[in-house]
Amino acid sequence: VREMVPVILAETDPRRLVGHRVRLTRLLNERFDDLLRVLRAAAPLEPDIAAALGEGHRRHRAGDERVVSQLAALGALRPDLPPDVAAAFMGVLTSGEAYDALTRAYGWSWDEVEGRTTAALHHLLLAGPRPREA
Repeated sequence: VREMVPVILAETDPRRLVGHRVRLTRLLNERFDDLLRVLRAAAPLEPDIAAALGEGHRRHRAGDERVVSQLAALGALRPDLPPDVAAAFMGVLTSGEAYDALTRAYGWSWDEVEGRTTAALHHLLLAGPRPREA
């Protein structure tokens, strides 16, 4: 997972950049799924756990904002989409809660979540023609 950060920072292709971000969040959520669910359940009762989860959410949001800044610098964001809205879309769709809901409640595989989330973010965020995606 750690080795993906320099790849993300160096990426200049907008579609691959979005895909790398989704892949990173998928790997983190897949690898730590059980632990994250326990921590989310314990957070309302344990202030230290709530603080740790809060820091995780802050880092997640900072990563989303960084990727959206890269997309904007590349001229790849939809012109009608403010960067803060783009970062919010990315943050919600790649959150631990989204992965949990899509894999548990909707029965999607991790591969399906990654592919569909990447396609949705391509559609929501990126300027230019909309290629047909699976």
